[in-house]
Amino acid sequence: MRPADPDADPDTGPDADLDAVAARARVGDADALAELWRAYNPPLLRYLRGRGAPAADDLAAEVWVEVATHVARAEDGAAGFRRLLFTVARHRLIDDFRRADRSREVLCEPPEELSEADPEASALARDGLAQALQLVRRLPPDQAEALLLRVLGGFDVAETAEIMGRPPGTVRVLMHRAIRALRMELVTEPRVRSEMEVS
Repeated sequence: MRPADPDADPDTGPDADLDAVAARARVGDADALAELWRAYNPPLLRYLRGRGAPAADDLAAEVWVEVATHVARAEDGAAGFRRLLFTVARHRLIDDFRRADRSREVLCEPPEELSEADPEASALARDGLAQALQLVRRLPPDQAEALLLRVLGGFDVAETAEIMGRPPGTVRVLMHRAIRALRMELVTEPRVRSEMEVS
């Protein structure tokens, strides 16, 4: 999912088609909540895995249970629901890391939504995603979080800042540093360097 364009028309943004669904979910429509789960659970799982969450699927399930009990608080249509979802996920993840006080090194599970129609393409996509998440995990936690919220969560700078509890200027700096660090990592990565020499 691409970062949201801050200048984009809100009626045509990534959440526009789900505004009516979010409104139904707010008043207790279980089918609407299921539709939101289908739309937002894949990026939520990628965000949790990118942050190095142990048992990302279990944590995502806990997040959805908590969001379902507080869904009436999700104002501003689908965009507000998505902000609530990722805010709850971030707080749950912080709590888990504090409680467990364990290493952030975990194996990346392949995302469920990849199609098996072309096994070779699926394997390459999984490998690429796993490598990208491994690189992101090497970043300082605040840089990784800003990058994952922007890229996987699809939030703009202001929304990312709100979720992280940071000023927008700080989020921009974190993003800049994260991208610069990833570029340096890619240049010094032996496999990437050898592939560049061959081409």
